[in-house]
Amino acid sequence: MIAKINARVGLHSLLVWGEERLYQNDVQGGKWPDLTMKPGAMNQPDPILFPMTGPLLPARDVRKGYEFDGQFYHVAGKAFKPEDPVFLYKEKAYSMKQHGFARDRELEVLHVSETACTLRLQSDAETLQMYPFAFEFLLSYELIEDGFVKTQSVKSTGADSLFFSIGEHTALKIEGSIAQYELIFDQKEPFYLVHPTHGRIEIVGGRLPLSEDLIVNKNTLSLENYKSKVCTVCKNGEIIMIYDVEAVDLHIWTSDNQNFLCVEPWNGAGGALNEIQESLSAGTLMQLEGGESYVVTRKMSFPFTSEVC
Repeated sequence: MIAKINARVGLHSLLVWGEERLYQNDVQGGKWPDLTMKPGAMNQPDPILFPMTGPLLPARDVRKGYEFDGQFYHVAGKAFKPEDPVFLYKEKAYSMKQHGFARDRELEVLHVSETACTLRLQSDAETLQMYPFAFEFLLSYELIEDGFVKTQSVKSTGADSLFFSIGEHTALKIEGSIAQYELIFDQKEPFYLVHPTHGRIEIVGGRLPLSEDLIVNKNTLSLENYKSKVCTVCKNGEIIMIYDVEAVDLHIWTSDNQNFLCVEPWNGAGGALNEIQESLSAGTLMQLEGGESYVVTRKMSFPFTSEVC
C-alpha cells in the first residue's frame, strides 16, 4: 500500500494492491497535486473540512445588523454582497467559503516516517480575519496492514471558547454505474435517507442500494436518526472498503459523471456557526475552552481477498 500526501492538498493518492482507490481529477490535463485546474472542479480527493462543515448562510439571510442599499448588506462596518457566506460573532461579521479554509492552506510538516506523518495548521492573522478563534489543528495519517488511519485533532489555544465543526470528504474512485454500488451500515434501528426531491426514505436492514435516480444530479443525501459506526461499501455484492463513520451527520454525494463517491461523516452541520447556541444544543457544533482538545480518528480498510457483502 502506497499513500501520497502533500502539505497543500493532504492525501491525494492511495494505491491498494497496485490499484488507485482515490478519485484522480485529470480532466483538465493535470495530476495531483496540480491545483491549476478549472475552478469549480473537485480539486482534492480528501479535503480537510475545518473549521466548519458545509456552507454558511448567505448575507441576504443573515438579518441581524444588516442594511440593504441595493448593492450590499452592511454588518458591523463591513460590506458584503448578498450571496457572500457570513456569520456573526460578538457583533462582528466574518466570511468563509464552504467547508472552511483549512483545505486551502499549506500545512506545516511536523513528522514524517515510512508509514506515518503529522501536519499542523495554527491560527494566524489571516485566519483571524475569517474566523475569530485561536486554534491548533493537527492532521495525522498512519498506514496499517489493510488501509490507513486518519486522526484530526483540534486544540483551543486562546482564552475564549472555540466553536467549530470538522468532517471528512474523501472521494473514492468508482468505475461503472453507480447502480452497481451499495452501502451497508451496522445500525439495526430504523433510520432514513433525506432526499431533496423524494423526501424521507426508510433504510431497511441497514442496506442502501445506490442508483442514478437517487444520487446523481449533484444530489447530496443526508441521513436522519443516524447512529452507525461502520459503513461498508460494496460493488456487485463484494466488499471494496470498510469505513469508520461514527459522526453527528453522514452525507453521501457523487457528481453527474459518477466517477467518484463521497461518504462524508461530519461532526457538525452546515450553517452551525450562524446559530451557535442552537447548534450547541443540537450537537451540531463543537465547543472547546482554552487548552482543551478534541480528537476524531477514522479508519479506512480494504479487504485482502474477495468478500461477500
